[in-house]
Amino acid sequence: RTKRYANIDDGLIPFKYTSGKYNTNSSLDIKDAITLCQKAYYNFAIFRNTIDLMTEFSCSPIYFCGGNKKSRDFFEAFFRKVNIAALQDKFFREYYRSGNIYVYRFFSKLNKSDLLKINQTYADLISEEGGNKVPSRYIILNPADILMNGNVSFANANYYKNISDYELERLRNPRTEDDKQVLQSLPKEVKDQIKDGKSTQVRIPLDKEKVTAIFYKKQDYEPFAVPMGYPVLEDINWKAELKKMDMAISRTMQQAVLLVTMGADPEK
Repeated sequence: RTKRYANIDDGLIPFKYTSGKYNTNSSLDIKDAITLCQKAYYNFAIFRNTIDLMTEFSCSPIYFCGGNKKSRDFFEAFFRKVNIAALQDKFFREYYRSGNIYVYRFFSKLNKSDLLKINQTYADLISEEGGNKVPSRYIILNPADILMNGNVSFANANYYKNISDYELERLRNPRTEDDKQVLQSLPKEVKDQIKDGKSTQVRIPLDKEKVTAIFYKKQDYEPFAVPMGYPVLEDINWKAELKKMDMAISRTMQQAVLLVTMGADPEK
């Protein structure tokens, strides 16, 4: 054969080189791989059940060691408040489905008197300059909407989120107090793009202090991780193609059978 490893050579690489030893003939990029894994999860039971099974085995109660009973009670109450059980479920599902997890946390500002009521030991940590912020909510961002702008090794990357059409409409016409707070927290240039009716693609820079990126077996020189389910997508797609062929043959059989008679001829 002229190209002995054509099937391997045309495979996915999560980044594109302009030249070098790597061939970039693949028409897919990492965003396409993530989206395909999401669609496979939504539409194929065997793919979904495998991911859900691994997710359920990974989730377990969290036990605190060390400290004293008072401190352990405080953190148990805090994690119940942020719903750590639901966060675990969402985290591991995204970990096994896309391999690229972006955890974004929201902060709430507490009054000095409120912190003093929690525990007197926090008094030294409270400042009048706004240092009394605590994480109050964690969400998982859609990795298909995340863009990265990093250096040569991708070790210190800046992340951006593409705003969907639904999010763009909600920010242009805020309906709830949360919508207004999100709009006010954005940089001025982003707010100007949102208010501009002609802008259809808006990117929001993600604060490094609020977003944490976790990847499935990613090297430092790779910008993103390849989903672990990507290698089986071609097999699932082929199985779906065979199923369509069976369905087409079944429809043809209905047209082929024109008449079925039983017994003697009508005149006899």
